[in-house]
Amino acid sequence: SLPDRKGGDLQLFNNLKKMLLRGSAFFETLRTRFDLDEPKYLALTDGQINNYKSLLENQRILTRGCAGSGKTLIAQKLAIKLAEKGEKVLLLCFNRMLANNIAENLKADGGTITVNTFHAFARNLIETTWWDAELSEFQKHNITGDFFEYAVGLKFLESLEPLQHTFDTLIIDEAQDM
Repeated sequence: SLPDRKGGDLQLFNNLKKMLLRGSAFFETLRTRFDLDEPKYLALTDGQINNYKSLLENQRILTRGCAGSGKTLIAQKLAIKLAEKGEKVLLLCFNRMLANNIAENLKADGGTITVNTFHAFARNLIETTWWDAELSEFQKHNITGDFFEYAVGLKFLESLEPLQHTFDTLIIDEAQDM
C-alpha cells in the first residue's frame, strides 16, 4: 500500500522473525485440523460411490479395503439410506469405541438403526445364566479369549430365533475381527 517504500530483503525479514519468535511455536490444534479436513474425509471417492451403489443393488455383498479406505463411512451411509426407506438396520462391529462413534453419528435416525458391538449384542441375546457359567469355566482354565472367540459365536447362532423379523438389514463392520 506504500509504493514508494522498498522494505527490507527476505534474509533480514527471516532473521527478524526468528529473533522475535524464538521459543514460540504456532500450530493448529489437532481438533482444528480435523475440523478443517473433515469435509475432505467425508466425501466419497468415485470408487466408494460405485461400491455404495452396488450395496444398494445386492442383498449380500462383501467389501474389503485397507484401514482408512472408507468402509465404515460407506456402512454408515448405507444404514442411513436403508433407514430412510423404512428398513430396520442392525450395524455390528467389533470395536467398542467405533460402535460408540457410529452410534453417536447416527443417533438422530429415529431409532431404526441399532448400532452395537457383536459381543455386547450377543450378551443381550444369550441367556445370562449360560454366559456367566461358561465365562467362569473359561476363566478357570485361563482361556477367556476362547470364550469370546468361539463359545459366544456358537451360542449366538443357537440364540438367533427370537431375532427373526426384527431387522431387515444386517451390516457388519470389522467382520474380520469377529
